[in-house]
Formats: sequence, structure tokens, C-alpha cells
Amino acid sequence: MKKEVKIIRDIDAIKMAVEDTRSKIAALLMVDDMTISQLSEALNKDQSTIYRHLKKLEEAEFVEVTGEKKTHHIPEKKYGRTAGIFLFSPASEYQGEDVMDIPFQLELENAQWLLDVLDEMGFVCESSEEELSNISKLIISLNKKADDQIMEVEDKIKDINYPRLLYLKLILFILELENNPEMKNLLSNTISQLKG
Repeated sequence: MKKEVKIIRDIDAIKMAVEDTRSKIAALLMVDDMTISQLSEALNKDQSTIYRHLKKLEEAEFVEVTGEKKTHHIPEKKYGRTAGIFLFSPASEYQGEDVMDIPFQLELENAQWLLDVLDEMGFVCESSEEELSNISKLIISLNKKADDQIMEVEDKIKDINYPRLLYLKLILFILELENNPEMKNLLSNTISQLKG
């Protein structure tokens, strides 16, 4: 049975999954299970390329064979995700220089998106490199702390689904900001840049 949420701690698995074509495959499989030929057509890539990427994702347990589809009487495997949502939270034992690089690069894109959306909502947002960096650091730090706390009780919260996970993380973020002066200061500096 497909899990709702799966926390990925292994840095090598995270590096493998964030590669451009693989992340696009994972995004397409969020919508529906698909065959290699369907993925190939959607991504405008040859089937052998899609097959190689799917095999890597399958080895790392991001995708699995979910069934079969016949096209013109020719059977083709269908692939689906092993979880609805993957949370990337590198384990604390990874202290190499690249452990923060991957989440930081992803969160820089998310930070820019957040500022663009807030701008559309009428907030004047400074989109400087420093501001994007501060938002990214805040997101990474809050997520890392919350993910570590969730991992400690993962076996006890088997019935968690995505909305419940969001509520839990929101409360954990608030508690962390309340109890961590450094984090509270970073948030305050970040929010002060937004003018409604």
C-alpha cells in the first residue's frame, strides 16, 4: 500500500531524486500511474532514457511497478510513486559540504516563488540575494527541526496523512520560533522586509 508521506534521510537518494528528469517523472506520477511510453511522450525524451531514470528511482524506492497497461495488445508496465509526498530531510550524520547545498538550492527556488506570490497578494517584497538566502535558511532550519522531531515518533503516527502532516509541522514551527531566540530573530528580520 502506498504511503501518504515518506521521509527521505539518505543524502545519496536525495541527490539522485532531485536530478531534473527524475524530479519531472516523480511530478508526473503524482497525478497518475504511467507507462514508460506515456512518460516518454510527456517529457519528450526517448524511452531508453526514461527507462534508465525509472530504474534509478525504483532502486531508491521512490517508484514501483503498479500494474500493466495493454496498448495494441502489447503489455507495458505502469509505474507509480511509493508515497504521495516525499520529504527530503538529510540525516544529521551527513556533515559534508553538499548536505545543505541541495535543500538550499531547492529552497532558493521556493523562496523566490513565495516572494512572487506575496507580491501578487499586495505585499512589497524585496527579492535581494540576501532576502532569498534568509528565507531559504529559515525554511530549511524549521523543516529540519520538525522533520527530526517527526522521525522520533514516526512509528507512532502511522495514520498521518498530508493535511495532518502540515498541521503538525505548522505547530512545530510555531513552537520552535517561540523557543529559539536565534530563529525568532531570523524570522523577525525576514518579515520586516515585507510591507503590506
